[in-house]
Amino acid sequence: MQILQKLNENISQYSLKENVFYRFQEMFDDVRSRYPNIGTFILVVDQQSLKLLSSALKMADLIKMGVSSIEKLELKRKEHPNTHAIYLLSPSKESISLLISDFEGQVLQLKNTDEKKKKKAQKQKEKEKKKKKKKGKQDDDDEDEQEDDEDDDEVIEENEESKKKRKQDELEPKKPEKKKDLQPPEIQYARVHIFFMNKLPKYLLEEMGKSEKLVKRIRTMKEFNHSFFFFEQNGFHLHLEQSLPILFSKKESQEARIMFECISDQLSTVLPALLRFDKINILYNNQNQSSPSYLFANYFEKKLQEMILKLKESESPYIDPTSGEIYLIIVDRGIDPVTPLLHDYSYQSMIYDLLEVDTEKNIVEYEKIELKKENKASESTKEVKKYKQQLSDHKDEVFAKFRYQNITEALKGIRDDFEKHTENMQRAKSSQNQVRSIEDVNKIIGEFPEYNELLQKYAVHFDLILKCFNTFQKYNLQLNCELEQSMVTGIDDLAKPIKSDTIIQSIQDILNRKDIKSTDRLRIAMIAFITCDLQQDQRQKILNLFELSEQKQLKNLAWLGIQFSDDKNSTFSRVNQQIIDLSKEQYNAYLNKQKNCQECKKIRADAKKSKKGGNSEEDQKRDCDECGQLYFVFSVMRHTPLSAIAIHSAIKQIIKSYDVSKDALNSLGFGIKQVGQVNRPISPLKEQPLLNEESEMQSENKLQSTNSSKQVKSSKKKDKDKKKDKEESKSQKKEKGDLHLPNEYEAFLQQSESEDSDALKKSKKIIAFFIGGISYAEIRAIRKFQDEYQSNPVIIGATHLLTHRNYIEEIDQMSTFA
Repeated sequence: MQILQKLNENISQYSLKENVFYRFQEMFDDVRSRYPNIGTFILVVDQQSLKLLSSALKMADLIKMGVSSIEKLELKRKEHPNTHAIYLLSPSKESISLLISDFEGQVLQLKNTDEKKKKKAQKQKEKEKKKKKKKGKQDDDDEDEQEDDEDDDEVIEENEESKKKRKQDELEPKKPEKKKDLQPPEIQYARVHIFFMNKLPKYLLEEMGKSEKLVKRIRTMKEFNHSFFFFEQNGFHLHLEQSLPILFSKKESQEARIMFECISDQLSTVLPALLRFDKINILYNNQNQSSPSYLFANYFEKKLQEMILKLKESESPYIDPTSGEIYLIIVDRGIDPVTPLLHDYSYQSMIYDLLEVDTEKNIVEYEKIELKKENKASESTKEVKKYKQQLSDHKDEVFAKFRYQNITEALKGIRDDFEKHTENMQRAKSSQNQVRSIEDVNKIIGEFPEYNELLQKYAVHFDLILKCFNTFQKYNLQLNCELEQSMVTGIDDLAKPIKSDTIIQSIQDILNRKDIKSTDRLRIAMIAFITCDLQQDQRQKILNLFELSEQKQLKNLAWLGIQFSDDKNSTFSRVNQQIIDLSKEQYNAYLNKQKNCQECKKIRADAKKSKKGGNSEEDQKRDCDECGQLYFVFSVMRHTPLSAIAIHSAIKQIIKSYDVSKDALNSLGFGIKQVGQVNRPISPLKEQPLLNEESEMQSENKLQSTNSSKQVKSSKKKDKDKKKDKEESKSQKKEKGDLHLPNEYEAFLQQSESEDSDALKKSKKIIAFFIGGISYAEIRAIRKFQDEYQSNPVIIGATHLLTHRNYIEEIDQMSTFA
């Protein structure tokens, strides 16, 4: 019933992660339905599948599904000869060899059959070369004589050793022989159910078939097809960090083809998580035929055609012509090479930018000064403690709520929520606690131990925000942010066009600062090379301030489509006009708020009285705290990523009508490829009767009701026959072993007359996929645009997640641009 309730909710509540939960639940239920006597399972996972599993499910979810324990394939485990085990494995050589060793007793080194053939051919060539080398007869005779002498010596030594052993055997008493165990060795698991996270290669399947002991234990073996990681409810990545350097600097190489294959294999596993699909529209960059977006669209189109054809032939329940269309928008890093380099002022971006974060596990480490007392009489001493916090949307609801807000709004929102929780407590009402500092938070937590777990989350985020602010001020990053925003938006903090002389001077001043980090210096230079059309002498002055390794990184920006020209007549700023217009809109919104703010009017009036004739720009800019904060955010965070603008424009065109205009998409720089077919839904206007036709419709219904009684008997027989056919088709599908959607889903989708189900089927699902990685600033911008089209779910995907650190490292890994 939970699935039925979920489908009845608004489509804006669509969650890809919950769909994956239902798929895992169906996997366990499918095994349990065939073995009803099983109480619980042991879940065996390898290193890769464990990461995939932990990003999608909680431990509590697995316990509800019937998992008693999780065991790692790489470690030694206890035997459970009476228990069923579910293996959730990645299709790799290492995992298959360890799987076989669970039943054979030794780890096998599996090799690809193609590799074996190559090695055999190499050995034969080496033998032929040795035969061709003929040695002289004299050398051969001398070697033969030496070998004969050595053989004679060995025979003599062997005879002497054999005599000694005989004498020892005669003197020593004979030991009684041990009885051989007639019982078979311990069995690891009674029965085995194997699910692979992706397609299993044929040669690994053949190796599994050679193990008779394993084959006897297997009761289920399927490809589950789930090979992506979640970073939010409707956001995923493929963990392919090498995609950027390979696909941009080695486009025609074998490495690029292998990378395209990896991306297509993993991306195709997202489709089953949509639960039902049919027609897929691929949008790609048609302006540059050598771009990774264009090349991958052609490659992925063939992959999807083969996949959908196989699913239709097997009558898979995933294929549903009434499920609505899917739009896959593919963009690559070349469309927006500058955004990952910026200092973004949002909460999540600042954590990954300014603090030490383990990006593999999403764990942030931070220090906290605490007061410690050894005794009640002794004085308190300060102690520095290290803490760790995992940044996860399903484990930390506070982080999930405020992650995309600018850090000042996040601080205010966390403080307000914390005070609301404390106000609901009777003790908090009596004490009337107000939160003004982190010390106030710690006091309240100490007073209410029963709310410790809830309130501790707020305290953690207070600490993280405070740490971000301290780092921001320590390195004087406001100057960096203001210069970066001027370069990437083409306007200054007063919404006026930037001037080349002032920008060049500001760049040199920041690069010559002593308190700036080396990575921040490089970021400023890269942003200047991307957004400003610098002359050769200007570029050379900047290059001379860096070492040779850093100069290589600056020159490698050319792989991302950055062109360097010496045209003196060209404009200084390369910023797209859409970015400039959106930045000016933000400034105008600030001015309108300032003009209508009563508190700001009082401040300006007081300034005029205190200063004779005080009507300068400084007096006009004086704001209240709220408006002043709004202006500060504009000065350090007015940029809108071009990639988010392009995706937003495409989505608006997609949801505009049922049939998307190819010409309209072409004007936006997108081409479209269509895979599969879908039944076009009837327009709602055609289904609704006109007002003047209502009486005619009612009279026709009355006539039909009188004649319908005669046809009831004959129709009942037909209905019974149809029900039998449906039940037989369902039983046939179960015999084939296909994964089925839950019964609640099937029952719900059969209600074609209900308006809710009809709206669900006709909805368009949109996937925005980034090749070469996506930054947190781009995720935030896309989610901000999504408020305009909440009725259509937007899923964000990428090859991997980008921070400024790994982005610069990947640019460095590119081959040197000539």
